Amino acid sequence: MRSRAKHWARATAGVGIASLGATLIVGCNIVAPIAYAVHGPGRVKPQYNLNPEATTVIFIDDPSSQASQRRLRAQIGQNAQDVLLAKKAVVDMIDTRSTLTASAKERHGKMLSTQEIGEAVGADVVIWGLLSEFTLSADGVSNLPVASLQVKVMDVSTGETWPAGDEFYPLTVRMGQRTGYAPRSASDKLKGEAELAKRLGVGLAQLFYKHDITESVRR
Repeated sequence: MRSRAKHWARATAGVGIASLGATLIVGCNIVAPIAYAVHGPGRVKPQYNLNPEATTVIFIDDPSSQASQRRLRAQIGQNAQDVLLAKKAVVDMIDTRSTLTASAKERHGKMLSTQEIGEAVGADVVIWGLLSEFTLSADGVSNLPVASLQVKVMDVSTGETWPAGDEFYPLTVRMGQRTGYAPRSASDKLKGEAELAKRLGVGLAQLFYKHDITESVRR
């Protein structure tokens, strides 16, 4: 990790998320992603190498209420942690739902910092995903699901982060244009949201381990 960011303020980072269009956070910088940093034939290298021995937790934050329900944040984090454990990128992970429980205790408009949430759940490292878009249809008509996270990794004991300072790493996944119109029924919406949450979770995990380009959900 490359910078010290003691008690990184979630409130500051969340300003303007609703209008960023997955490209800008007011008061924050976005690291320009290198499209498919290919390492060897058909392999995508990790954007950041996690310490596999550090106790790690994923915190999916949604200050601008991009997701319709809190359960989607849990699904995104759960999918990501399952993949990271399966790929042995990390061997000790705290259930992502513990961070949602910790953040739910915030009172009187005072938000806990990401570092304080990590301390509350006993994590060494927090993978913080700031949800900036989560929709099954941007225009309410087309069936074109898309979701975006702004990602930061924090060492809880030192406050050091990747990317440096107030920068975030942007992650966007799409399901591709589907036949028909945007889901209308509650059951179709639930199914579509679950699929999008799974894809976003996999995309988050893939930032931290080498994988085949054919497996990448960021294509």
